[in-house]
Order: sequence, then C-alpha cells, then structure tokens
Amino acid sequence: MAWFGDLGYQTAVGKDIFDERGNNQEVILWKRLEEALVRVNPGVSQVILNQAIRQFRRALSEEADTVRCNRQFQSMLIEGIPIKKRDGSKTRTVIVRLVDRHNVEANDWLAVNQVEIWNERNQRFPDIVVYLNGLPVSVFELKTFANEEVYLV
Repeated sequence: MAWFGDLGYQTAVGKDIFDERGNNQEVILWKRLEEALVRVNPGVSQVILNQAIRQFRRALSEEADTVRCNRQFQSMLIEGIPIKKRDGSKTRTVIVRLVDRHNVEANDWLAVNQVEIWNERNQRFPDIVVYLNGLPVSVFELKTFANEEVYLV
C-alpha cells in the first residue's frame, strides 16, 4: 500500500470505505463518482450529470452477462456516456466523461486493502482494489504460491 501512496494515490482499508459503499455487495463508490463527474465535466449541468449516472447504473444493472457488462463498462470508461439534450428545437449529444484522460491528477485515485465483497454465493476479500473516480478498475491478489493453503477461487 505504501507503493500506491508514493504514487500519489489515497489509501484506505476496506472497513474505512464501507459507508461509501452502503453494503458489501456494492463495489462502486457512487459519491466519489458523482464528485468526479462534476470535476471532469466542467460546464455540464447537474441535470445532465444525473442523467449520465442513471444511464450508467441502468446499463450495468440490466446486463446479466458478465463479459458484455465488462465491455459496456470499458466502453463508457473510455468513450464516456452520451446524453441527448434538447437545445430549443434541436437535439445535441453531450458526452459525459467518467475520467479525465488529459489531466490524470484531476482524477480521484484510491487503493483499498481488504475490501469485503459479497455476492449470492461467495464472500471475497481482494488484497487491493484500485478505484478511479469511485470505479473499481484493478484488483490485486498478493498471494504466495509457496503456501499450499492459498487458492484464488
């Protein structure tokens, strides 16, 4: 974790971010994402940002296939979320960016040790989860394979 701190990341332990998650099944830090969208999309109205968050939530929750869901997530992460906006008699598309690719320091980088994650079958504690603007983008398992008691699944 010290290495992430040296790189300028905020660091935390899983229990420290529980309030940001709401429950052990939620992996996205929604408040951090909302704050980042304001920072990353200056001049975009809160109404448009709220629409983008709703569209993002809907896209991830409605997709049952994990691979398609991950592809959709990656697409929104890279390309942003297109939101249609009526401008008088015209409709234009506003792209809401999830990350600032031009100024990486403007993003919220967080590395968290031992995040407790539950799903319908399992409970997991990944060693490190890296969040970018509240979105989990990397998971590190720091296991020693010399220990025969260690397994990944």
